[in-house]
Amino acid sequence: MLIFKKQKNMRTIKIPNEEIHSFLLHSGKITLSDKIISIKVVKNGLDISLELDHEKDQFLRLSIEHLDLPIYAFNSLRNTGIATLDELCSYSESHLHSFRNLGKRGIQSIIAALAFYNLKLKE
Repeated sequence: MLIFKKQKNMRTIKIPNEEIHSFLLHSGKITLSDKIISIKVVKNGLDISLELDHEKDQFLRLSIEHLDLPIYAFNSLRNTGIATLDELCSYSESHLHSFRNLGKRGIQSIIAALAFYNLKLKE
């Protein structure tokens, strides 16, 4: 948890690690496999140290073609701009429902294909 200490006329702000990780993930600064080791408040912002899992990082950069999805599900993801497993795992199931030509069966096939690789959609 990141805690900003109280200083003159300021209050303490607590930000859970999950929220920090989620923010950094969606900003494109880190990937799903990166683990935050430490966070320090410095003069110009935050100094964040990460532990990188290069093997998993390489795996998450694989194309969604490796999932062997039904063609309609694959096309829907591709047309939305999703190209890698990392990008796909950053979406929630409810967000996938908004994709054109992707219904319940397509989403179920995506979840099953990700589970085969021990991956899952964002909660």
